[in-house]
Amino acid sequence: MTTTTYRMIDGELVEVRRTETPAARIHTLGDLEAYESPVTGEMIEGRAAHKEHMKRHNLQEVGNEAHPSTYKRKDNTATDEYRKGLRDDIKRSIQDQKYNRAPTLEQLRGMRGQAFRDMGLD
Repeated sequence: MTTTTYRMIDGELVEVRRTETPAARIHTLGDLEAYESPVTGEMIEGRAAHKEHMKRHNLQEVGNEAHPSTYKRKDNTATDEYRKGLRDDIKRSIQDQKYNRAPTLEQLRGMRGQAFRDMGLD
């Protein structure tokens, strides 16, 4: 395939370059090599025969991926406790706001200052 590039020079289209581009490359997978079925002992020749054999005998291919039934549920105890604590903190804050028990900005600044003093960072 040939690609031609033009450029406008002084109001005229001028061919700047012409390049040959290689044809699009097509990648194909070869057919499966013949093999003996471990289930029936018959020879399976080709991908279509393999698919049909798997379907006929209710078989499933297994690769390196984990099967969903083998997934392990991770221990979420710490996460669940954190979320419960966070939920409780939010509820408490909402209640404090509702009943005007929330600390003022000055009180918060004082708490931060006290914490800094306690750590020796003042």
